[in-house]
Amino acid sequence: MADFSDYQFLREPFEGWILNGYCVTLVADTSAEEFLRLVDAEIWPDRVRGYEEMNLAWPSTSDHYVGVADLPGRWTLVIETAAGHMGISEYVLGPVAAKKHDIVSIYGAEGSGRIDWWTDGILVAHMDVSYLEYDSAWSGADPRRFEDVWNAVVPADLDDGVDSGWVFPQALFAAAENITGTHLSQEVLASSEFTLATVRAILPPAAGEYTRRLRDAGWDARTLHP
Repeated sequence: MADFSDYQFLREPFEGWILNGYCVTLVADTSAEEFLRLVDAEIWPDRVRGYEEMNLAWPSTSDHYVGVADLPGRWTLVIETAAGHMGISEYVLGPVAAKKHDIVSIYGAEGSGRIDWWTDGILVAHMDVSYLEYDSAWSGADPRRFEDVWNAVVPADLDDGVDSGWVFPQALFAAAENITGTHLSQEVLASSEFTLATVRAILPPAAGEYTRRLRDAGWDARTLHP
């Protein structure tokens, strides 16, 4: 089982990405192009290899920018730069999850961090690492299902002077690995071939209402997208 120490490499050469804002999403049983179709993305004609090339290609537009790569096995990788947050938008990912695509998303920016875990169309767990001591940090249909996962990836001495600014991102990557079985190695992030795309509707005015409806439905997106 992975823990935070397996992702020490994030400090170099991905330091800028992690500190400035990252979002990583793993989507099961779909291809890169099929996922982009499901989120109504505009696909770019060119592909790039690795995070660095993706970051250099980042456009100065208001549209939301993502890179998507097919990984060996059943998972597709989606990465976002510059505090992109499509992966934690229930409005965008809920309809995808309702199609029976399991999804795990991790996000961090400005010291915050969170993970969303969808399975069988249900948001099983959402956790915000910034407020772990409060009940409000946990939501979803069965958030305590994630508690053992989290306890396995963080150091036992987390409250004893450990640099949580780095431990939390590393632990979130490890948690995603333990849920999906996919190790996001330095080679995967640096060498995978990414399809680039822009997604226009990330947080429309109805997003808050959608989240309320999702919560009222027991976090089951299938009831909203039969």
